[in-house]
Amino acid sequence: MPIIKVKEWVSKLKFLDEEVLSKKIYGNIDVGKALVLTAICIYSIAFSYYTIMRHYSFRSDAWDLGIFSQVLYSTINGKIFYYNVEPYFNPSHSFLGIHFSPILFLLVPFYAIFPKPETLLVAQSVILALAAYPLYLYSFVKTKSKTLSLAVSVAYLLNPLIQGVNWYDFHPQAFLPLFYFSMLYFLERKRTLSYLIFLLLSLCVLEQISIINIFLAISLFLMYYKNIIKCLKNKNIIDMYFIVPCLTLIISIYWLIMSNAIIRYFNPNPPLYLKGLGTFGILGARETSEVPLFIFAHPSKALKALNYDYYLKTTYVILSFTPLAFTSLLSPTLLIPAIPWLIVALFSNHKPYYMLGYQYSALLVPFIFLSGVNGLKKVLSIVTEYRGNVITIKNIARLILIINLVLAILFSPLSILAKPYSFEWCRDFGITYPSYEQMLLIDFLSKIPNDAVILSTSNIFPHISSNINAYTLPGIHAIPFKLLNFTLNYLKKKNYDFIVVSVLQDRETAKLVIEQFVEQYGDKYKPHSIIGTTLVFSSDESFNVIKPVIEPMVFKPWDLAVEDGELIRIKNSTYGVVIKSLITSPFKDQKNTIWFGPYTILPPGYYIVVFRMKFLNITNLNTRIITLDVTSNSGSKILAFLNIFPQDVKEDTWVEITIPLYITSYEYYVEFRGVNAKREAIIFLDYVKVIPVKIGKPAYNARPLYIYDYRRLAPISASYVLDKDSISKIVLFRKPGEKQKQLCYGPFEALPKGAYEVIYTVKINGTIDPQEKILTMLITGENMTTPISKVSLYGIHVPIINKWLNITTKFILPNDTSGVQYALLVNSENIGVYLDRILVRQVSKEEVPMVYMLIDYTKLSTINAKVAGNIIKHSVGDGEGVVWFGPYIDLPPGKYIIKYWLRVNSYIGEHIIDLDVACNYGKNVLVAKQIRSADVPELGVWFNVSLELEVLEYLKAVEFRGYNVANDTDIELLLIEIYGWKI
Repeated sequence: MPIIKVKEWVSKLKFLDEEVLSKKIYGNIDVGKALVLTAICIYSIAFSYYTIMRHYSFRSDAWDLGIFSQVLYSTINGKIFYYNVEPYFNPSHSFLGIHFSPILFLLVPFYAIFPKPETLLVAQSVILALAAYPLYLYSFVKTKSKTLSLAVSVAYLLNPLIQGVNWYDFHPQAFLPLFYFSMLYFLERKRTLSYLIFLLLSLCVLEQISIINIFLAISLFLMYYKNIIKCLKNKNIIDMYFIVPCLTLIISIYWLIMSNAIIRYFNPNPPLYLKGLGTFGILGARETSEVPLFIFAHPSKALKALNYDYYLKTTYVILSFTPLAFTSLLSPTLLIPAIPWLIVALFSNHKPYYMLGYQYSALLVPFIFLSGVNGLKKVLSIVTEYRGNVITIKNIARLILIINLVLAILFSPLSILAKPYSFEWCRDFGITYPSYEQMLLIDFLSKIPNDAVILSTSNIFPHISSNINAYTLPGIHAIPFKLLNFTLNYLKKKNYDFIVVSVLQDRETAKLVIEQFVEQYGDKYKPHSIIGTTLVFSSDESFNVIKPVIEPMVFKPWDLAVEDGELIRIKNSTYGVVIKSLITSPFKDQKNTIWFGPYTILPPGYYIVVFRMKFLNITNLNTRIITLDVTSNSGSKILAFLNIFPQDVKEDTWVEITIPLYITSYEYYVEFRGVNAKREAIIFLDYVKVIPVKIGKPAYNARPLYIYDYRRLAPISASYVLDKDSISKIVLFRKPGEKQKQLCYGPFEALPKGAYEVIYTVKINGTIDPQEKILTMLITGENMTTPISKVSLYGIHVPIINKWLNITTKFILPNDTSGVQYALLVNSENIGVYLDRILVRQVSKEEVPMVYMLIDYTKLSTINAKVAGNIIKHSVGDGEGVVWFGPYIDLPPGKYIIKYWLRVNSYIGEHIIDLDVACNYGKNVLVAKQIRSADVPELGVWFNVSLELEVLEYLKAVEFRGYNVANDTDIELLLIEIYGWKI
């Protein structure tokens, strides 16, 4: 239907009438020329504007806008064609060591006026557009029809291949259509000098153009072979038809030799990768010059290479010839110059050679249009025999316009159908406008002094390329490891004022830059600014050169990966699009992930993570709706999480849910996820915002009190239950009989160095055996990789059951520690355990034991006793003397309390047992105490006896003994607890 409407609209256009187009407007300018010039202006303005917007959206790259911008900037500052981007290819740093492109000198005056990349983007748009005018003139000379010439010129401007050349940064190939159209026009007008001028200009674009021009000479010999034979017969070798092909051939061969000699002078030993190694991997050729030989020598490999990406290659060829309805094939002579590039493209495995959106199309399009014009001339001569000439011309013109309007709608970079950041069938087509954060970053970069030494990722580089001291690093997969390693070593020799890293453009390269240039150098470079997803680091000397900028990272729905959900449009959302949960799994207990990503990088610091969300169908839920977490290392390391319950939010109302995040080291591949979603609930995510409160070390938000309840603790062997007597009202409950010991984990929050007291509020039911180990409080750091504290509780430590009680432990952190977890392990299957909350508070270091040890039967030796279960037991008749001794440990200086847990079942007489602490294998007694009948509170009940000890120097081989027991005494030892404080 749209195509029919376009056809109807085009059919009504009166400007297709020859009479209208021939009317003079001013001097030699008629309506036809005026319309072409108008189309050129519209194209130039549109593509100048939208390519600049693309550049401001940080979709341009060091390869190649940054390269050419720095080349021209260095030239206007006295260093001809100098650039820093490819030292691994080109040790001389001269662009002439890569390509011979003196045509760039034409742009130097314009760049000197406004030395910014925008100059190149505008220039490229204008240059490509201007080619439509000589094409119009050439077409009119060949077809004698202004109508058809106008249609051909407009078709050129609408051509997705040409627009693709325009869209991708800047390249000197953009000059080629203008030069080739002008060459052939002047040749048709027999203006030999003008032809030769544009021939030389075309050779100045790239050294490879000389090969194309050699084939152009062959094409001219074939076109004018009758005239050439006539000239030879008449010995008229100065005739244009003879001299032009000959000069074209001679000049091109000379230029090929000269340009390559100049390149070798500046770059004598280029790596094979620069010559095309890998580009023809399927064919087997190591460099471009070997391609023809390998095609004939290895036909089977040639077929495989031709078949590689056949769908892309076929699409590319069809799109190349479609704009002029394949009429180019009717005049194949002028397609001969396109043969070299077509062979290279079709037999390669390098996608840019045969995809839309790359500069290489400029090597092909001019000859398709030139041959197409000649093909149209043949069509006219055939068709007009049957129909009127005017009608035929208008119909052909309409057809060409319709075809190219459709192609533009479908394949133009400006098409509404194009998807930005997609490289599936073209190179990143689609219009984008810079965000507030991006404009803030552009403003920040513009304030960096021109003499500053800067290292950046490749998408930042174009914005700092007007600086001879700007450097960048290629993507880690863009070049072989050997070249990458060379580049790293080269770049590490520089002392940078600023390092600017875009963390999402190329995550692996961003990680490499921070690891190799920031972390590896300790405090040499420290975080300076966070501007959206761009991190800026600076040296101490340059920190105050620019005022730091802190702008939150905002991740929109399309920045995140969606798994058990979908993107939908909602009017009252921030960006018009949200993530909606869509859990299709029939298993309610399955761990659903609604969204994950975006795999960013966060430097050390304190952050507030904000999830803007809305919930439906949660009124009747009495359990967790979803868990929001922050992870790094692609989900393997939990940095923080928060469980969301119905009472925490209001139904059908947007709420901002915050999670404090403190990290002590650089975290890579950071995700902000929605997991463990309840199937019955409908969940919407508007955005995730990461607000840097303070960056750098130390940056923790020290608090006197940390409280972790069901929201910040994740169950393992427990479930959520209501408990009206608890503080939190919702608690974690591990029922009796569970095999999994760990009740919960979390919250993986970072703590600054210091002394801490941890209070677990628990309730225990069931039957407690006093001598059984029932609970273990395990505290770890760095996501369970670093042990901090481990304290076990026996039944003797639990005074009551079925009532809430606080169990306390203390520890000291010598350094800032991330990923702290407070795990509660249930060692007995006979009890049920409720956990209300975990309270962590800072205390003075003097309150925290320097040493805590728990010694049981496994670490002690016995003589006149035996081990029964987990106790050491001296029964009546076991003999007199030593009962236990060991375990021969070392004690540093300090004050100690040694607590023996004993149970006396029977005795005769006053003396029960002697307890002591000795060192040097019992030679020196440090402290001792006799236990007499008066010290026993009750027979058959566990009690503890404490000894106090002050150690002034480091002691070795310390043991804790029980001896001098009477033969008729029944006594048991459960464990020995040792607490030590610094003096």
